[in-house]
Amino acid sequence: MIKIGIIGLGLIGGSLAKAFTASGAMVYGCDVNEEVSEAALEDGTIVDVLDDDNIVGCHMILLAVPSAAAISWLKDHAPKARRSQLVVDCCGTKRAVCEIGFDLMNQSDLNFTGGHPMAGFNLDGYENSRADLFKKACFVLCQKKDDSYQKNMLCHFLSLAGFKDFAFMTPDAHDRTIAYTSQLSHIVPSALINSGSAMFGDIPIAGGSFRDMTRVANLNENAWTSLCMENRDNLVDEINCNRLITRCL
Repeated sequence: MIKIGIIGLGLIGGSLAKAFTASGAMVYGCDVNEEVSEAALEDGTIVDVLDDDNIVGCHMILLAVPSAAAISWLKDHAPKARRSQLVVDCCGTKRAVCEIGFDLMNQSDLNFTGGHPMAGFNLDGYENSRADLFKKACFVLCQKKDDSYQKNMLCHFLSLAGFKDFAFMTPDAHDRTIAYTSQLSHIVPSALINSGSAMFGDIPIAGGSFRDMTRVANLNENAWTSLCMENRDNLVDEINCNRLITRCL
């Protein structure tokens, strides 16, 4: 039976755990909030809390935590890693975590690939996670070097969680692309919702299109601030580019 280990059981990690469990895989998971781990255990999402003993038997380990936490985990666990065990992070930016992960591969048996599941929701936390979040979604993967066997294994395991498309790209290419498709598309609705231009006195003058455009403005501001700062060079380039387009119009 396929065994999956998941670090972090928030919206992404919790949804991954539920998706893999629904596929028939045996899932172990843990979260810094012990109550979340207990909730996942009680509702059957995980078979046991992930620890140093059962992690050894996992075929794939997914790091569904912020970049700093993922980097810390990689540094701590690289000396104990096994080449046959796939380790994939799920961070929103790739350059920092991949730089550390790829370097650790030179010093240990760590088999690391940078990753980013291209799906989400405007509400976070385990309580909002769901098994179908990644149905037919894309998973971006950043390999240290082109490895067809590793590539096939990654696609095989991740397809169990519902992913349909897999984009293999460099960390630099990922961060350039995501500055536009993800980060800028979160900044724009945040700017819209924080403007008073839609108000006439106490009455909002806005219909369904405005609500649709600003849905993602209800986000985890701390997490997204960190992501935008990590990728600020690419994000600033996109903002400046769009300013130029607006002036031309």
